[in-house]
Amino acid sequence: MESKHIAIFIRYLPMGGIQKIAVRLANEFAKRGHTVDLVLAKGKGALVDEVHHEVRVVALNKSRVWLALPALWKYLLRRRPQALLSLGFSANVLSSILNMLVPYELGVFISVRSNMSRFAQNDQVWYSRWVPSIIQSAYPLADKIITVSEGVLDDLSSISPRAARRGCVIYNPVFNSEMLQEAEEPVSHPWLKQDAPPVILGVGRLTPQKNFDLLLRAFKRVHRERGARLIILGDGNQREKLGEQIEALDLADHVDLHGFVDNPYPFMKRASLLVLSSDYEGLPSVPIQALACGCPVVATDCPSGPREILEDGEWGRLVPVGDEEALAEAITESLNETHDPECLRQRAMDFSVDKAVDNYLDTLFPEA
Repeated sequence: MESKHIAIFIRYLPMGGIQKIAVRLANEFAKRGHTVDLVLAKGKGALVDEVHHEVRVVALNKSRVWLALPALWKYLLRRRPQALLSLGFSANVLSSILNMLVPYELGVFISVRSNMSRFAQNDQVWYSRWVPSIIQSAYPLADKIITVSEGVLDDLSSISPRAARRGCVIYNPVFNSEMLQEAEEPVSHPWLKQDAPPVILGVGRLTPQKNFDLLLRAFKRVHRERGARLIILGDGNQREKLGEQIEALDLADHVDLHGFVDNPYPFMKRASLLVLSSDYEGLPSVPIQALACGCPVVATDCPSGPREILEDGEWGRLVPVGDEEALAEAITESLNETHDPECLRQRAMDFSVDKAVDNYLDTLFPEA
């Protein structure tokens, strides 16, 4: 494929799953010889240090994404990229609207990365009740809608059949050889020494969506039967609440609310089990990362992603959302089983960076 000019539009670059995907795509496009602009509505953020030196970072520096529309329009007229790929709800809405306003041939592609029906029920987001109506009005204006799982595409179809007709599925670029190298790095946590009691791992933002409250209650049941420990990696607005819950459950000596770490892979490689307890997702990267590290997975069968990743339970146990007893039982049963790390790694390869980037480029430039 001859060199193309691609713009990726996202809110900004704090440490987070969607942001890491945006940076990974930008870097990989650039490594393949394409001109890449990473356009940030609100400024930069911590992950900007991981952006490849050949990627041009454009910070629009607006206080809210919605206010970036005029600046993004001017950027497009000045730089004239051939494709605009946006990630995130507000960025998707702006990109869709701009597809009607830009006076040159531009392909607009929006990436839907979560179950939007569930997002619309999030009372912590002031505009959540209007999300379905906004999707119905704006999303069909895009040239193509890329969802991260079949479940997300099905959900989009329930909101806007017209938008879903423009949809396709591309799994997240998660697995690469660098991940395996990073998993070999040393980790000093005393609970991860050989011959120590089994360690259960939770990874993610400490927010209601991830439902670490459920994981703590399930772990309490597991701990009654065996001397396991729980490490939770991540930060968020529920940290204080979860700390109080750990004390109330009398688990302070058995649960480590460890905080955010740059490299979670050594934890995954040495843990006995990773648990995803979310209420909803899109296509969560954490279970794929765990499989790549040879770590078994137990996950809630939430909309959407875990069932696709684990292929209906072939690669790990699935339990109903919010079911404390079922989650505890699945954790206990998985800890009692023998797992083949190499088989788990083979499954993770289905979500490789190379495969995803190939699919993105084929979608952005189908005639190339």
